[in-house]
Amino acid sequence: MKNTSYFSIFRGSALASRLNRWRHPYSGKIMVTLNDHELKIYFTRRAERALSLLPQAINVELQLYFSCMVKKRVLFHQQTVPFKTDPVTPLLNIAFRSVQSDTCSPEEFAAHYPQKMALDNPALRKMYPRELYIDYIDNHWSGDYII
Repeated sequence: MKNTSYFSIFRGSALASRLNRWRHPYSGKIMVTLNDHELKIYFTRRAERALSLLPQAINVELQLYFSCMVKKRVLFHQQTVPFKTDPVTPLLNIAFRSVQSDTCSPEEFAAHYPQKMALDNPALRKMYPRELYIDYIDNHWSGDYII
């Protein structure tokens, strides 16, 4: 069993996260225009390396997910997606979408993130991502964004 006390060092701890960030800082930066707004995209070196090795473009979906609560999600799709993406580089496409859940069950939300439809209204159009952080850890894409 893992020791998950405040001072323990394991993959999810704050200290391990800080050490990882120190060893693998976000160094690469791209400025793009997404939905008529400036977006700064930051990469770690390992994310830049993994991106350069891809056989085809990856689609990064910045999702504002409305359910019982609001959640920001960054999803990485290797296959084509049924929504519009904007090309950033030959190997990177970005989309920002607001979606609504079809249920408000905490168990269903945590397990599956059920999605009913994309949302579009004037208030949501005023929200847009300003910064995107992309990393590649243990053969998995990882991302976070700031509105």
